[in-house]
Amino acid sequence: MSWIMPASVACSTFGAANGSTFGNARVAFVAAREGHLMDFLSFVSVRWRTPLPASFTQGIIALAMIAAGNISSLIDVFSFTAWIFYGLAFASVLIMRRTKRNLVRSYTVPIVFPIFMLLVSIGLVIIPIVQDARLEYLYAGLFILSGLIFYVPLVYYRKTPKFMRGLTLFIQRTFGVAPSSVDPDTSETAIKLSQLTEAAAAGSLKL
Repeated sequence: MSWIMPASVACSTFGAANGSTFGNARVAFVAAREGHLMDFLSFVSVRWRTPLPASFTQGIIALAMIAAGNISSLIDVFSFTAWIFYGLAFASVLIMRRTKRNLVRSYTVPIVFPIFMLLVSIGLVIIPIVQDARLEYLYAGLFILSGLIFYVPLVYYRKTPKFMRGLTLFIQRTFGVAPSSVDPDTSETAIKLSQLTEAAAAGSLKL
């Protein structure tokens, strides 16, 4: 019966990876739809209604990270980086509770919970650095800050490189995807299929 625990851990790991794959790809999908990432990441498969470009891009990044280092260091750096963003999310809840008091919310939690989790996040970021300061943590911080190189010109100033249109068209034709939008009345994703169904059937999609 010694195999029960390893098998249980393997099943749990597979389930967690499956959930992360579905969830994280849709985070990039929504961020792109809000204008914080490249437009093609907000496109949805015309056939399956799934964020195919976002999922594919996530897979490429995961493979690159696995190839770049060993799995132990990858897990440590990923956890360190993840808790930074978890902490920022909890901090944003506290800030918006103060600055946007009248905002309509789907649900609310007692303020003590985001405060507690923010303190936990700070601890889980600081403790690894204090116990075992490594260059990997510095690299992770610099990698996060390097996003400003792309965010400032492309998102803040709305500068679009000339090659992006050609890249977007290529991705549309390759993956069979189309832009998406949100119906504010139903809060459901609606696919812009007008003038795209015939193009998809013909094997080409146009902006």
